[in-house]
Amino acid sequence: MEQEQHMPYITSIERMAIEKGREEAREKGREEGREAGLHAGKIQILQRIFSEPVESDEALLGQTTEQLARKLDGLQQRFEAGNETQ
Repeated sequence: MEQEQHMPYITSIERMAIEKGREEAREKGREEGREAGLHAGKIQILQRIFSEPVESDEALLGQTTEQLARKLDGLQQRFEAGNETQ
């Protein structure tokens, strides 16, 4: 005997809530992408200032936002420490 497949019924309110959740997730992704891009650009500028090898966009954007923030923080601290002595 074949088992019946039941498709769950989704109300219009549930559909709207699902779509709102998806849109919020897309917006969060865009915001995180912008933040990662800004961090990557600042890291590359500071690497140039310190005459260090400049990491590619691909290498930097493959890292998490937290990793980029830590790397940027370290470079900014070095930059600020160097400017205090001048």
